[in-house]
Amino acid sequence: MSESILVEAKKDTTEKLVDLLCPHIYNGLLMMYKQSVELNPNESIKMFQINLGRVPVLPTTTLKSDYEYLLHEGKCDEKELTQLIENLFICHAKLNLMARGLSLDANISLKDLEIPTNMNFVHQCYINTAREIYPNAYLFSHKYSLEQQAQNREFIDQKITKGIERTIRDFIPLETLFNKYIRNNITRKSGKQKGGKKKNNLESLMNVNLDTSFVDEIEKNVDLQSNRLIEENLAKLKNSTPSLPAEHFSKIILPSEQLIDTIIPPELSESPDTPDTPDTPDTP
Repeated sequence: MSESILVEAKKDTTEKLVDLLCPHIYNGLLMMYKQSVELNPNESIKMFQINLGRVPVLPTTTLKSDYEYLLHEGKCDEKELTQLIENLFICHAKLNLMARGLSLDANISLKDLEIPTNMNFVHQCYINTAREIYPNAYLFSHKYSLEQQAQNREFIDQKITKGIERTIRDFIPLETLFNKYIRNNITRKSGKQKGGKKKNNLESLMNVNLDTSFVDEIEKNVDLQSNRLIEENLAKLKNSTPSLPAEHFSKIILPSEQLIDTIIPPELSESPDTPDTPDTPDTP
């Protein structure tokens, strides 16, 4: 398999995984927002941010319920999901290590990739997506016009895609793989060299500064329109009702007792609260 084929396989597999998980994660977050509106209509955005802040500590029962919903209601084949995740881990790891000097025909053990369970992977996708959505929580507001809600959905999908891609990169133990498949091999080869031969420079062989931009090829496009869209959205809040029926929402919803706690976990606390937008904003 050539490097170009590996890059294309990574791109194609990423798109399939995003198509599978993006609608499910969106519906889960939308259910959180609807719950926030019911609990605190006057400060629904702040309440939604509290919900997002509790995503990293969701109970196992909630995660299991959400995963079962993905498999049954989302018509997701579990074997297909497992295969997609494994293929992505292989492509990401192989391309990253090749950029650092790994041979194209080298084999990487699947066990060394430390691939998580499907449920844990989906949960981490929620966590990383919550981190992306937290400062943009107002995009879920039902006060936008239907046309603006459609535009906001596109922006939200971009953030979810970014969260999924970050999850893949975060889970892969690249440094462990680098030490096992590259650094150790370089050390062994260097030890076999005779005194009369000039030893290779270990740092140049490792060459950790080689271009690995392929890992972020999709991520770069995600932020191109973010600043412009955020500025437009802040000025366009209007009274309207959600357009999606509740039966399409996934089951990831926080137990009511967890919503009382307003402490945001450190995973998401780096972003400041976005104040709730008034019901009737001033017209320009």
